[in-house]
Amino acid sequence: MLKIRKAQIEDCDFLYSIRNDPKVREVSFSSDAISYETHVNWFKSSLTNPGRRIFVIHDDSSNLGVVRFDMNEPRTEALVSINVSSNSWGKGVGSFALNEGQMMIKSEFPSLVGIIAKVMADNAASVSLFTKNNYKTKILEFYKEVK
Repeated sequence: MLKIRKAQIEDCDFLYSIRNDPKVREVSFSSDAISYETHVNWFKSSLTNPGRRIFVIHDDSSNLGVVRFDMNEPRTEALVSINVSSNSWGKGVGSFALNEGQMMIKSEFPSLVGIIAKVMADNAASVSLFTKNNYKTKILEFYKEVK
């Protein structure tokens, strides 16, 4: 049975392992690995950031994923980021994280009216996740590498 809870300092290493998982990096905006020191500093500041919430998805035996919400300044919109451990892909962890996370962030920030998700166009799993959960395309961005 899947569960969700607020991240704690003890989750630092778990988040680091997901962040630097090569399979996860392939479908992320930033494909570069980060140092442990950089991650620890980011994580500590994230836990005290009043506009950021990080939730850990887990079952009875292990942590499976993370959902993070970054609120805008008037606290009306949040940018969502979901990372699921690659060995838990295809098991509904992302959908659970999105739906349960939405309820938790809305209960903490009643002024919230919208959630924004940014995904790589070739990240089929994320595109499917947000489409299935009634997210609509708002902006298309195109890119061409010039050599």
